[in-house]
Amino acid sequence: MTFVKRTALLLLIVICTCTSCYKVKEIFIMKGEWVVNSVELDGGKTNMMYTILPDYHTDNSRYVVYFGDEDRCTGQYYIDDNLNYAVEGTWALIDKHHIYIELDNYVKGVFELEEQSRTEMIMYAEQNIVKFYNIGEVEMILRVTRD
Repeated sequence: MTFVKRTALLLLIVICTCTSCYKVKEIFIMKGEWVVNSVELDGGKTNMMYTILPDYHTDNSRYVVYFGDEDRCTGQYYIDDNLNYAVEGTWALIDKHHIYIELDNYVKGVFELEEQSRTEMIMYAEQNIVKFYNIGEVEMILRVTRD
């Protein structure tokens, strides 16, 4: 095989590998429901879900996010397995390490994805727009798990 053919084959393998990693990550995010366990603002460790969501308690409440096709996502807030409210939003996987999410009144930004395991992920944004209480632009960490 000539040098040019070897280089072309290597380049093809690299391109296929990179695009398949992106697709695998996209499928990983889209598959199943993600439960938001914690919302932390500006480097604090306080779970702001108690402030953001009405009547939130860890023993009977959960906020579920579904990432769907065509860049659509849905957030659903449950209390005692009853749907309290649902919102529509948008999302886009920028690359295999970053996702843009706009959902509800407290998520609008680019988040860095850090997989902890197959069922747990941390999403970190340096600049996130928070609409509730007119907080504005802050750092945010979302700790999510998949059932």
